[in-house]
Amino acid sequence: MEGRRAAAPHLALFPFPLQGHITPMLQLAHLLHSRGFSITIVHARYNAPDHTKHPQFRFEPFADGIEPDQFGAMGILEMLSTIVDSLKQPFRSVMGRIQSGQNRVDCVVSDALAYFSRAVAQELGLPWLVFRTSSPTSFMFFAAFPSLRQMGYIPVQDSELESVIKEKPPFRVKDLPLVKTGESESFFQFIGEMVEATKKSSALVLNSMDKLEQPTLDSLRSEIPAPIYVLGPLCNYASGDSGSLIRQDRSCLSWLDKQASGTVMYVSIGSVARMDAANLTQMAQGLRDSRQPFLWVIRPGLVRSEDSVQLLDQFVEESQDMGRVVKWAPQSEVLAHPAVGGFMTHCGWNSTLECICAGKPMICWPAYGDQMVNARLVCQVWSNGVEMGEKLESEKMKNSIKELLMGEEKGKKMREKARLLQQLVLESMKTGGSSYESTSRFIDHISSLIPHSSDSF
Repeated sequence: MEGRRAAAPHLALFPFPLQGHITPMLQLAHLLHSRGFSITIVHARYNAPDHTKHPQFRFEPFADGIEPDQFGAMGILEMLSTIVDSLKQPFRSVMGRIQSGQNRVDCVVSDALAYFSRAVAQELGLPWLVFRTSSPTSFMFFAAFPSLRQMGYIPVQDSELESVIKEKPPFRVKDLPLVKTGESESFFQFIGEMVEATKKSSALVLNSMDKLEQPTLDSLRSEIPAPIYVLGPLCNYASGDSGSLIRQDRSCLSWLDKQASGTVMYVSIGSVARMDAANLTQMAQGLRDSRQPFLWVIRPGLVRSEDSVQLLDQFVEESQDMGRVVKWAPQSEVLAHPAVGGFMTHCGWNSTLECICAGKPMICWPAYGDQMVNARLVCQVWSNGVEMGEKLESEKMKNSIKELLMGEEKGKKMREKARLLQQLVLESMKTGGSSYESTSRFIDHISSLIPHSSDSF
């Protein structure tokens, strides 16, 4: 192994091919590269990252047979299962080819959803580490599904949705990271296989920081045999914008330059969620009635019907003096802009962390899965945001926007808490901070898994 290593230990990073997974994996790659590792991104051609934005990495794409518009009508579980099935054999083939060539890798760091890669790493005699891209608290609930089923919280009963889970306060039954599917046993099997594979990994990497989720991290460390390293927020190492799969409209930044400080409401519900005409109408009306400047991201495919498209076109025309509508935005830069005072978000974990790092409060409108958990963290644990209901109401949205941006009581407290969390993030990244120290231990751990790796540093 010594004879083939040119300069530094060589890691293969394997992202799951969805925007919310690719972005943090690339951020992790930047962190590891900055610490002296050689990086190869092994990835599907579906949703392939732009290698020209990351010239310091080697990229190994593989054909996956996935069609660009294949998942339009699929539910989340069917989409995830289809992707997993499509990746298994191609990943095995490309890793075999890599290990037969001149640029062999020493270790595999895989997205947790690509749990099948553990068997491939074992066959090749490589250490296999897991990167969980969503919140540690959502993973804690995934790991607890068997016990939650035994205690009767699952299957979820409509009459119990608002009930607090006694063993995991302040989370309610409605906050469980579930997806709507007619194949519930298939969902629990999928999650169970992911959790069990993670327990057998050489390490679990989490994108968070100790002071955000300390009780959760304590719980996971008592339940997961693998060593756990909390390295985040990773958006502080590299902008999520460089990993974007959708072309960004950067003209919105010059528009923000013309707005007063803290007055703009930024609205984006992520790269996967969709909206029906009813919620679109309520959101548009809430933004208009708030009389606050807004930047609203309406990505291609977000709205479900032709009626919604026509409604949106009319709204854009009527609201030109108040706000800006774009197909996609450079979110990290937008959130950091002084003009932006708040963020209405679906509470995907990347968006949540980017907003925390920017020190801005949130209006939370989660749709499914870990977003429900993240919204509860924001609104009840950290107190830097307010939650909307499942069905948007324009009046509540209007009032929430005004309170978040200008309120002298609840809004002021949310803004202050958002700034405090931002400061905690900065402290965690400094020498001696929790994330800095965890990163150092993680680097040492990887090195211990690779024979004679210390000779390369």
